[in-house]
Amino acid sequence: MATRSQRCSRKHASDLFVRLHLRGIWLGIILESHGLCCWPTVVRLSPVLVAGVWSTKPRSRPHSGRLLVSLQDRAILAAAWVLYVWFAANWDKEHLSFVTGNTGLRVARVFYGLAIIPFGVAHFQYLEHTASMVPDWLPAHLAWAYFTGATFIVAGMAILIGVCARLAAALSTLQMGIFFVLVWIPAMATHSLNKFQWGEVLVTWVLTSAGWVVADSYRNVPWLAGLRARLEAVEDDPL
Repeated sequence: MATRSQRCSRKHASDLFVRLHLRGIWLGIILESHGLCCWPTVVRLSPVLVAGVWSTKPRSRPHSGRLLVSLQDRAILAAAWVLYVWFAANWDKEHLSFVTGNTGLRVARVFYGLAIIPFGVAHFQYLEHTASMVPDWLPAHLAWAYFTGATFIVAGMAILIGVCARLAAALSTLQMGIFFVLVWIPAMATHSLNKFQWGEVLVTWVLTSAGWVVADSYRNVPWLAGLRARLEAVEDDPL
């Protein structure tokens, strides 16, 4: 019978295996989307590979840190799914239309919306840590922590209900990109980062890229789509 330490070691190895595969798949997708290499097979099969690797992930209830990592992976999965819809071959479109069609695209967007809502909640759960990440030259650190947390939550809800979803996806991506520019670039320029911080730099860049892909999936959708219909519904059915 395996000892507790052996079980923990296997669990950690399995979790690391999943994360490395997810990051490796996403790296290939980023290179492909930027035209730096030609990996059509990786792009086409990336969601399938992610799903296969996902099945090896431990099913035990995660603590808050592990949950946040899981949500990050779901945001990456959403972007991989969007790219799969874009690059799907004719066979995929014919036999997997529920994945490569509009339904699959909507599901991918829902994945992204569900992922960024807890990002915002985490801002409130770890308020002091979030405030400490705000650059020193900005005033009202706590106010910025509250604001950015609230905007992630509102953006996620907008994406889920389909109201101003394009604007919400674009602004959430912009927020992550600004965080990368204002926090991590100065940190890299002024002092050496430890392994954990370098990991956070990579995660921030990857999540910003993922948000960019999801936001671009709304390219043919008006910025304020759904807003007028919601307002008319409220006017027709007042409280």
